[in-house]
Amino acid sequence: MSHFDSDYYQLFRPDYPVKLFVGFKRELIAQGFKEPFEIADIGCGTGLSLAAMLKTSLRVHAFAVDPDARMIEKAKEDPRLAEVVFSIGEGARSGLGEHSVDAILVGSAFHWMNSQETAQEFARILRPNGILWIFETQFPKSLELAELNEWIRRQFNLFWKAPGQVPRGNFQEVTKVFRNGSGWKHSRTWREPMTLALDASALQGLLLSQSRVLHYESLLNAQDRDAFRVELLRKLRTWMGDTLHVFDFSLMAAVFFKTRQDPDCALPFAK
Repeated sequence: MSHFDSDYYQLFRPDYPVKLFVGFKRELIAQGFKEPFEIADIGCGTGLSLAAMLKTSLRVHAFAVDPDARMIEKAKEDPRLAEVVFSIGEGARSGLGEHSVDAILVGSAFHWMNSQETAQEFARILRPNGILWIFETQFPKSLELAELNEWIRRQFNLFWKAPGQVPRGNFQEVTKVFRNGSGWKHSRTWREPMTLALDASALQGLLLSQSRVLHYESLLNAQDRDAFRVELLRKLRTWMGDTLHVFDFSLMAAVFFKTRQDPDCALPFAK
């Protein structure tokens, strides 16, 4: 996974919509699990996925894993996550115990992970019939300013790009290891609508929370970096002025069940 600015991430990345987790409890119960559910958020960042899920009033024991200690420290500042157990780890090396969780959340992070190794790790830490709840966002687009969307797209593809970084692909491609690999059953895929109103400063902050932009800034000296941020805000204001504009943050989500059974595990799994 890459490095992010944890301050900008916490300030400018929006919470996921609570509607994203409608049906989560029902799916867990249907798979034979009971509250309190044991949930792991892998690639947790500042805890946005768990914060949204916890608004559904589920009773859970939650574990959150991220490779970036700065992101975890920011997440620990969130009072909504006071009961969450945080640890340093990666998708393919979570540090969680074998058959230790009922469900895994992965929010806009799987594209950073080694898909094959991470799928094996998820199968290891999930209990039989465990659930993978995975979702990804693309960068939000203005509903009104097509030229702004095109400018941002070109900046990402031509300038704000780390060496060796490849496009994540569409959601089907990101999750194909679970769709095509043995040991997983695809339950459903859907598009979750989400719109937010942003001004130029908020959009600048959102851009500065992106790993590609941070990589570009890392190539600049301090003076040039400050000038870049000033110019970025000026450029955004040429399209947006000082008013709010609506942006589409819609994301794609899918649910998968672990079907691979270990010989020493009987079904249903009793906690």
